[in-house]
Amino acid sequence: MCDLASTDMEVLLYSQAMIYTIERINNSSLLPEVKIGYEIYDTCSSVFTALRASLNLMNGESPDQTCLIPNDDVNNTVKAVIGERSSEVSVAVARLLALPLMTQISYASTSELLSSRSKFPSFFRTVPSDKHQTDAIAQLVHKLNFVPVGIIGSEDEYGKNGAESLTDDFKQYNICLEFKIILPADFSQNSTFTELEDTLAKTRAEAIVLFTKETNAMVILKKAIMAGLNRTWIASDAWSTSKDILELEHLSKCGRIYGITCKRNKVSQFNCSKSCNPGFELYTVNPKEPCCKGCKRCEPNFFSNDALFSLLACFISPFFFMGEPTDANCRAGLPLFSLSFTICASCILANLLQISVGFSFKLKLGVWLKRVNQPVIVVLVCVSVQVVICAFWLIKRPPFRTGKNNEDSFILGCNEGSIELFVATQAYIALLCVICFFFAYKGRKLPDLYKNGRFITISMLIYLVVWIIFIPIYIQEHGKNERAIEASAILVSGYGILCCHFAPKCYILLFKKEMNDENVIAEYIRNHYEKKGIRIMS
Repeated sequence: MCDLASTDMEVLLYSQAMIYTIERINNSSLLPEVKIGYEIYDTCSSVFTALRASLNLMNGESPDQTCLIPNDDVNNTVKAVIGERSSEVSVAVARLLALPLMTQISYASTSELLSSRSKFPSFFRTVPSDKHQTDAIAQLVHKLNFVPVGIIGSEDEYGKNGAESLTDDFKQYNICLEFKIILPADFSQNSTFTELEDTLAKTRAEAIVLFTKETNAMVILKKAIMAGLNRTWIASDAWSTSKDILELEHLSKCGRIYGITCKRNKVSQFNCSKSCNPGFELYTVNPKEPCCKGCKRCEPNFFSNDALFSLLACFISPFFFMGEPTDANCRAGLPLFSLSFTICASCILANLLQISVGFSFKLKLGVWLKRVNQPVIVVLVCVSVQVVICAFWLIKRPPFRTGKNNEDSFILGCNEGSIELFVATQAYIALLCVICFFFAYKGRKLPDLYKNGRFITISMLIYLVVWIIFIPIYIQEHGKNERAIEASAILVSGYGILCCHFAPKCYILLFKKEMNDENVIAEYIRNHYEKKGIRIMS
């Protein structure tokens, strides 16, 4: 008899489901004049017990603990064997059943070794081999740029072969492997965890793949919680959906967990983590040794600073509309606003693209976004177009000072020069704002703790509305109020960006400092997706 404490309730339920299905088939007309019988053996997850049961099946022997259906006068010849769950036991049984070519069907054994038709000609399974999930893990590590990584496996067919397959896949994707540790098959009997704990405490690995069965993973994670080892873990499909692990007390203390499930090998969590402290970023110390990573202080936010400086130039441009008009200030005012606001809108667009790519789960849309998600190139290209328009405007027919007689006075003003090119500069800015509005509106349902998408949507709407209103007023008031109207439109557009894009950030930094925390953001993202029914392990 097996130890009752080690009884796997999930497998027991599988057995009950199988019995129920067989009885339904026998009581139906699905197989006329044929009755299906079964014998159930508890292998106790033991190779020895499983082999003894297999020999009984091959010899047609039925010990007392077996269950015979429908009765003893039925031909008890075994046609197929269902099981085992673990790859280690299945490999041993498959070697034995291969001799008489007795069919064996496993519902959970995923070892790649069992894919060999020459070694296991009568073995079949209803789950994909580990080759698929190890490739999925390698792609995940490559995608999230975890450098370097570590592997912990177990000395059994599942853990050992899975770790070897992972090592090969990591080489294929040029992923740095810092360590690979293979522990005895039963971690609860392992006395070398102190050595493992030292390795985990000193490692630079950004993610650790734990490729073993659920009971072993439970041992490692409990030890990690007790030792306060906060790491990023990648779960193999043997324990990625374990309810017992998910319900572990203080699970969050051991870090974040990404789970691979055998259903299309999907990842059950979406959270990124790097090993550097807040305010620092990873960099490659030596390009010839990509595994050698260090931390350096983050550079100031390029796009936020660039947008802020361009917005400052935008606020400076109205000064050229004050005082007595000259050829110089006529030529400087509108082109300066056009260029500065274009830079600001381009930086916002680049930022929105990064957010859209980060949370894009639609494959086709994601591929398209990733191709255009080159922030520096996006800003340079967008600004270059405006530079060309403004340069052509200033060279071909630039704005100039003009004067008009108005009853008893002579009114000085500025003529736009080429009205077509002036309209082109503003139409181009409007196009950028429409694109920003599109991405911001599409991203309004993303897990954005700071509501950036909504505020940007409002700021872009302000610009578009202001300049739509500006055009008829400008045409009607073409005269002494002309430059005041232009300056007002520029200031309102600038304040729209300042109030909607930068003011909320300043408010958080000054009055809501607790929100400016990586853990708070991660928790907000987790809650966002869990409300939508997407299960996240963290």
